[in-house]
Amino acid sequence: MLDIRNAAVWSTLGMTLLKTGHLERAVMVLSSLLAVAPDNYDCLGHLGTTHLQSCRGKSAGDAASVDQVSAINVAEECLLSSLKSDSKAASTWANLANACSISGDHRSSSKCLEKVLMVLHVI
Repeated sequence: MLDIRNAAVWSTLGMTLLKTGHLERAVMVLSSLLAVAPDNYDCLGHLGTTHLQSCRGKSAGDAASVDQVSAINVAEECLLSSLKSDSKAASTWANLANACSISGDHRSSSKCLEKVLMVLHVI
């Protein structure tokens, strides 16, 4: 059982697992954390990024498996939820743009990229 007082540690562990290529373990850790801390927006963002990484190299034109479609849907949902906490998180907007692009929603992807530029004060 995860200790909610150590949520930041568990979230960091999830990202470390992601960065070292252990996607399944990262999903397991981050999902377990969300079970006890459903409003942990950092964790939601990390989980979204992890699911997005599991779809790397895929696009809507590819013959996507049900698991890949599910992963991209979860990624989009997690990233959108994470933005509720910090709507100025450029990296989260960029990841959401990537997720939208993979799912074939290029219009939304463009809007997310515009948001990145606005957050970074480029436009």
